[in-house]
Amino acid sequence: MMTWIFYLSQIVLIWLPFDRLVAKINVAEVYGQWNNESLIIQQKSTIAPQVMIPLEIILKKNVRVSMDRIYLDNLSECRGLGCSEIFAIDVGASPSPGKTRKILLNDVRNIVKNKLGHFEVKFSGSQAVTVSADAKEIGYDLFYQRLDEEMNRYNDDKLRIRIEKIRLKKMKILVRPGKLELSPTLSAYDEDHSHLCFGEKEIIFDIKIKGHDFLDSSKKEMIFARFKCEKKFPVTKNKMAKGRIFLAADLQFRWYQFKGAKLNYLNNKLHIIGREAKRNIRKDMRIRPYDIEIPKLVRRGDKVKLLIEGKGLNLATTGKAIDDGRGGDQITVVHSLTKKKLEGEVVGRLLVKVNL
Repeated sequence: MMTWIFYLSQIVLIWLPFDRLVAKINVAEVYGQWNNESLIIQQKSTIAPQVMIPLEIILKKNVRVSMDRIYLDNLSECRGLGCSEIFAIDVGASPSPGKTRKILLNDVRNIVKNKLGHFEVKFSGSQAVTVSADAKEIGYDLFYQRLDEEMNRYNDDKLRIRIEKIRLKKMKILVRPGKLELSPTLSAYDEDHSHLCFGEKEIIFDIKIKGHDFLDSSKKEMIFARFKCEKKFPVTKNKMAKGRIFLAADLQFRWYQFKGAKLNYLNNKLHIIGREAKRNIRKDMRIRPYDIEIPKLVRRGDKVKLLIEGKGLNLATTGKAIDDGRGGDQITVVHSLTKKKLEGEVVGRLLVKVNL
């Protein structure tokens, strides 16, 4: 009678990933017809197959947007695994502020298929989504305020520019909601600001909108503006009689509005000081170019000093001026002793040089 003897030396339980349990029994010695072979009994639990749950995208009927682009999460709700992957899918450009557009279900399906081809996606809800863009109106006052602030940068002690009126190119200027930054472009007038003072000017505004979603957008708008300009002009402190020479103390400055491309009044006192009044000029009057002239150093009938040079002769004597003369002018004089007429050059006040 064959006796079977089994010695069980060890039972080891091992936990493996994915819920797999292995029970391993090592047999140390087996006597009998098995010829000392090891018997291993292994038991495993099976893994249930995983079922893929499809995404369900439910399109809304009406939505409002405030950004330049439309994203899928603006248009729909999502159910199922992987919804986080649809949020950033770009569906297209938003309508202009205050406008609407329709997006069809088929268009959305094609976009999603191109982006999420590895997902099983089910669509439900509306067959088309009406997208309305939020809008904020920029009014007349805001354009006026920003332009006026900009013009203050151009003002100095010689020129003041003020807005007379502005005109918007459009009845309404709509932008997307957000914090506005308006910057008028005046670079074309940087060198000579007085060009702004004549006629109606086109002013381009750069408009930046800082959105609530931290995405900025921008656009350009044109307005029309007329400006009122003032310049400082020298005026007479007191009455200036004809023939009187202007001194610095005879002038003071006042602001005057000016119009027209050509200025009829002198605005630089250096062009006035040292000149002679050609006519009587009242107090507080601006000076025109034809109100003054280079002063006459010699007038007809004046007794003048003659400097006679030439032929070894160098003589100082006197004479009488027959003509008026300014510096450098050639005039006729009569020698006081000989009564001869001589031609000489006016070289100073009541001083004539005669070359023989």
